[in-house]
Amino acid sequence: MKIFKRIPVAAGLVLCLGTTAMGGNKVVVNVDLPECPYYDSRLDVKLHNYLALIDRAEVTYPDSAQRARLAGDRSLFFDDILKIGEECDGRFLINIDIDRIDIERRKVTVIPLVVYRYRVYGVMKGRLNIIDVTRKRVLESRDLDFEVKEADQWQVYDGDPDHPALLLPADRRINLLDRVDDKAAENLFEQIKKMTRGAYNRG
Repeated sequence: MKIFKRIPVAAGLVLCLGTTAMGGNKVVVNVDLPECPYYDSRLDVKLHNYLALIDRAEVTYPDSAQRARLAGDRSLFFDDILKIGEECDGRFLINIDIDRIDIERRKVTVIPLVVYRYRVYGVMKGRLNIIDVTRKRVLESRDLDFEVKEADQWQVYDGDPDHPALLLPADRRINLLDRVDDKAAENLFEQIKKMTRGAYNRG
């Protein structure tokens, strides 16, 4: 499977979660977030809070040597990724690589050259890889695409994407991208539960 020869693992937050009663049965989660000029994403923290619902999960962090290895290369080979999972005593390794968080204005032409409709969205795009470290295979690999709509504005004739109604002030931008964060964290948590067969879910 050539598509998995290289899977990005960035110097993001790595969490080793496991049950105290089951050694070698942890979930390793790596979250890498991009820079955004007007928003500081807290996706890693929100996902962490969801994962804390997993029964008796212990949250730990990689040592300095592991952090240095992750920081030094964004394109580790699959065997190197497995080794990190094994060092964290992991059963599953979840790699979440977010490469874009932004605001988008999209035009929808209702009546050509006469009536326009613009929509403003908060967007987050990236990629999710879920690896079974014990069995040395990829369980899931897919693109991530989350969005939340904020403004919806009709225009006649002018078709102006810079209309004041479409230019969100700072507080509304932050609120919108917070909602995208929330949506992504909840979706990713459900995906992790599904792909790991809910092995750690309370009840």
